[in-house]
Amino acid sequence: MSQMFRRTLVTLILASSVAACSKPTFDDHVRQAEAYVAGDKLAEGALEYRLALQIDPRRADVRLTLSDLYLKIGDRRNALDQLVRAADLQPDNAATQIKAGELLLASGAFEDARARAQKALEADPKNADAQVLLGNSLANLRDFDAALKEYQQAIALNPDQDDAYVSLGVVQLAKGDRARAEQAFRQAVAAAPDSIRAQLALAGFLWSADRRQDAEAAFKAALAIDPKNSTANRALGTFYLASGRGAEAEPYFQALADASTTPDAKFALADYYVAVRRNDDARKILNEMTSEERAGTAATMRLAAIETSEGLRAAALDRLNTLLEAKPRETQARLLRARIELLDGRRDEAVADANAIVTDAPNTPAAAGAYAVIGGVERLKDRKAEAIAAFEQVMKLQPRPLGAAVALANLYLSMGDTDPAATYARQALAIAPGNPEARVVLVRVALMKGDVATARRDIAALRREYPNAPVVMNLLAAQQLADRNLDAAASSFEKSATMAPNDLEALAGLIQVDLAAGRRTEAITRIEAALEGGTPSVGLLMLAGRTYATTGDMPRAEELLKKAIEQEPARLQAYGMLAQLYLAQRRVPEAQQQFERLIELDPKSVGYNTMLGMLLDYQKRPADAAAQYEKVLAIDPSAPVAANNLAWIYVSEHRNLDVALQLAQTAQRSLPDEPNVNDTLGWIYYQRNLLPQAIRHLELSVKNGPRAAGSHLHLGMAYAKAGENAKARASLLRALEIDPNVDGAAEARETLARIGGRP
Repeated sequence: MSQMFRRTLVTLILASSVAACSKPTFDDHVRQAEAYVAGDKLAEGALEYRLALQIDPRRADVRLTLSDLYLKIGDRRNALDQLVRAADLQPDNAATQIKAGELLLASGAFEDARARAQKALEADPKNADAQVLLGNSLANLRDFDAALKEYQQAIALNPDQDDAYVSLGVVQLAKGDRARAEQAFRQAVAAAPDSIRAQLALAGFLWSADRRQDAEAAFKAALAIDPKNSTANRALGTFYLASGRGAEAEPYFQALADASTTPDAKFALADYYVAVRRNDDARKILNEMTSEERAGTAATMRLAAIETSEGLRAAALDRLNTLLEAKPRETQARLLRARIELLDGRRDEAVADANAIVTDAPNTPAAAGAYAVIGGVERLKDRKAEAIAAFEQVMKLQPRPLGAAVALANLYLSMGDTDPAATYARQALAIAPGNPEARVVLVRVALMKGDVATARRDIAALRREYPNAPVVMNLLAAQQLADRNLDAAASSFEKSATMAPNDLEALAGLIQVDLAAGRRTEAITRIEAALEGGTPSVGLLMLAGRTYATTGDMPRAEELLKKAIEQEPARLQAYGMLAQLYLAQRRVPEAQQQFERLIELDPKSVGYNTMLGMLLDYQKRPADAAAQYEKVLAIDPSAPVAANNLAWIYVSEHRNLDVALQLAQTAQRSLPDEPNVNDTLGWIYYQRNLLPQAIRHLELSVKNGPRAAGSHLHLGMAYAKAGENAKARASLLRALEIDPNVDGAAEARETLARIGGRP
């Protein structure tokens, strides 16, 4: 080896050694992170902590620090991830398990929170905080009795445990026991007189009970403990704002901003100014914050929201687009842009933005908002199944999905599906007791089920709270219609129309009253007056079309429905109404064309695809109908009408009887009392020579559909095959009496001649 080569080798070795020595250590990264955080560069600090953890991933203390830092940044997902990892590294540390459990609880992971509480209790069986966490987890899992036991154990361990009393009160309130709830909240205050949380919990309870004077006193008592406390100032300010006493709220939001240097405090004051319509004051605060690293993005979005509320949507979009050029992956800004696009009627752009958010940032708060946008657009298009699917995603992603629960309740109500409508309305009330929209849904459910007494009681409560709300007056009118009190219903609908001249429900109600009273001319005059009041909405055009169809003017109804389709081609309801109009006139090819158009717009609709199959069936095109029903079952294998009708095609052609039996059984599980379904199933059993089963289902078909000649004929044939000739004669004669030309009439007459009945 030459001298030159040896020197070069030594140089390379020394260089690599120096490089190795100069690589930052774990402590270097931690020190740099601390320096960044001290300089308010939180994102950079988080990155340095992560680099430190790459060197030593088992440092639970650094993971805890990083979790707290992510919470300050507002990144709850990464905060939770780091906290759970820290807890996994410290399985015997009750405090860490509790901290992880509390964040899991806040994130809606109730089972995981319960597991952390149980680990904390394994490490420290007498830890009252762990008992409270376990109780809170059980309460959120709706196991209220078990939760109450945990709170009681926590109180036994620590009688001064105000958290346990507060949680106890919350659960008693959820169970509907307001007296015990109040007792628990007052015990929390007694156990810890200096606890701001206990005072605020009592104040919140009193406020929910509409005991506003007592609530105000409790809020002030909380603030007296510490006049600079941010939570207490925010709570009292919010109370005054929500109580319509906005001017009195200002000092508390100002105190909140003065006492804290955090962006949240400034935002609270700016939000207060927006709430009381002092947008210029809000702008002053927000414009100063746009240059701040931590708050700049949020301030920019708030400014865009103000511009949107003022109708300056183009300016708002320009502001957001400028922000997104610098930060293209800022999901909340993209979400706000989607919402503004939706307000502008640019539905395709809104959905495109929302879908991009869902793809790029699933399982985030922004994704929940994006699914809400998608659900809103699908609802506007009358694509109810797709809207339901989107709002169900919101339910999964949001810890308190009030808007989604209300939307789902209304969607199911519009489909006439009252049980899920009521379930989602009650979920909304569990999140926000007293929510008027959810209560309105429950009243409508009661009316649809014929439970007028419940509806009357709940309407009376709504009228006391919302005496000038058109929707409440419409509910009263609907209840009066159910009572067959047409004059009172008309008066109530008139009051609603006076309060809200463009309210379609009130107009539809007045037309319904006119038609029920036989006043067709008045109904037409009323709808024509509404149509002359400017450019009619799609909803008004559909109402007018329905009104003219009811009065027998089919050409005018068709004209109006076509206008509705022309005005909003993506909306499905008008197509469906036009198709039904054609069916009523036996214009089957035109009805088929409308359903084919509906399927183009909503290809996965079970209803539209099934209806097309039925139209093909009606036109004696069994092969095409069978293919269409198979498409339906590919979308939903349990679709009962398609399953029944396809089974009938198979059995009527004497083929695929095994498949036909499975299809008919599928239909019967969903529609156990439907005469046609039992007739299909019974006739398949007849073809397979399973006579007891055949007779059982055919008897049920005749019981529930006594005017169906085909069912009587099939039952008679089954009786004859079983040797029960007297019953066979009665059923076959009844079939021929109802319809002498019923399908199978010739075979029925032959059977009657054979068993001794009249031919």
